[in-house]
Amino acid sequence: MPRLAVAGQGERCRKGWASLKARPGAPLKVVVVIRPTVARPSGAGRGWDESLSRPLTLTPVETALAPLLAAIGKAAPQRVPVEQAAGKVLAESLIVPGPVPPRAIALRDGWAVSSDSTAGASAYTPALLLEPPLWVAAGEALPEGADALLPGDALSEAPGGFEVTTAIGPGENVRRIGEDAPEGKVLAPEGARLSAVGAAAAASAGIATCLVRRPRLCILAGEAAAALAACFERLAAARGAEVVAQPLRPHDLAAAGAGEVIVSVGPNAASLREWTRRASFAAPALALRPGEGVGCFVVDGRPVLIVPPRLDAALAAGLVLLQPCLERATGVKEGRAVRRAPLARKIASHLGLTELVLLRQAGGALEPLGVGAFDLAALAAAECWLAVPPESEGFAPGELVDAVPL
Repeated sequence: MPRLAVAGQGERCRKGWASLKARPGAPLKVVVVIRPTVARPSGAGRGWDESLSRPLTLTPVETALAPLLAAIGKAAPQRVPVEQAAGKVLAESLIVPGPVPPRAIALRDGWAVSSDSTAGASAYTPALLLEPPLWVAAGEALPEGADALLPGDALSEAPGGFEVTTAIGPGENVRRIGEDAPEGKVLAPEGARLSAVGAAAAASAGIATCLVRRPRLCILAGEAAAALAACFERLAAARGAEVVAQPLRPHDLAAAGAGEVIVSVGPNAASLREWTRRASFAAPALALRPGEGVGCFVVDGRPVLIVPPRLDAALAAGLVLLQPCLERATGVKEGRAVRRAPLARKIASHLGLTELVLLRQAGGALEPLGVGAFDLAALAAAECWLAVPPESEGFAPGELVDAVPL
């Protein structure tokens, strides 16, 4: 018969032990932990939140994330100069307005000629041109009638004209009309995150502005949490969000303005009570590790993330909760870039918890730096991450995993 152990405090625990019927010496199979409640302090006035005296239920990450995403719509499109659109998600496709280049251009310095005029030319049987061709520098447009560029040493003056000693074909040493991009070519589709090179390509095609979706993230933080707030700013900016930092003011979400997502770093008890009262959805504790102190609410139709003033838990909240919210608001259609590689050693995880794993490249493998808890050295050395789902106990050494670059 399996033994049952009950650990905890108070009368319920003592009654549990008294009613325990177990055969001595049997192996321990089940452990029940009775979480003690927080007693109402003597003299506590009307400000005491009775919910603080009840045990917190850990909400699964997927359960908490669903109402957050449901509360987010796509951010309104904004027109910006295409040079400023790098890193942001397009709200319209980038379409080339006309052929690029619009005229044939020289790829090197040389003589602009018609390729037909050089047919059969060689050092022994040069072709004779009656008129001198135009000298064109690299990048300049070829004149009308020219379709090739003759090297500078392939032309010499001769009695009655100019001798060509090299035959060249059409398009040689030139970029033809529309060769870089034909008119109507889609450079980047709607919903794509525009890269820096993509923005430069669009500018080269003559596209001056474009529509992007740039959700507004409001970060509420006190001075003591300034470093963590800056971390969230960089994380959000990398996902194409506009970041507004505001001081944390209890009982007031108006400071968040029209932000699609709100992150509160190190909120006080008054803020938590107010948001819990107004929330249409509340998950004050999540089955996330690291994630002690991380919670989420939907208040006035907007997701509110509660983040403790601790870097590892804040990072977990940013990667597991904030990034999906920003991706929903931007309408990005592409999947996250992943790095697939075998594990250098095993990852052991707890069932029932979503656990963050930080990793770095070690040869051709990924080396775990920590699971569910990280010191500062691991945080500084991390190159990518993955989340072990709650139904998994981890991964074996050598197993292929998909990690997301940080």
